[in-house]
Amino acid sequence: MTSRLHWIFSLVLFSAISLSACSSIEVQQDDPAQLFKLAEEEIKNEHYILATERLKTIRNRFPYSQQAPLAQVRLAD
Repeated sequence: MTSRLHWIFSLVLFSAISLSACSSIEVQQDDPAQLFKLAEEEIKNEHYILATERLKTIRNRFPYSQQAPLAQVRLAD
């Protein structure tokens, strides 16, 4: 029983830390440079799914930006 409570407590604590970390970052959805920077941070932190979504957003919403070809290369990686 105590191991189950320990597991639940760990899960709640991890969720709280994760949510507080995410809420402190404001993402400018209209700035491809900031989206690319955040994608690079996500890659560095091994959050590949989040990075992929940001890179796809850059590629699809800002195809003529300087970051679009970089995003395409990072998606290929």
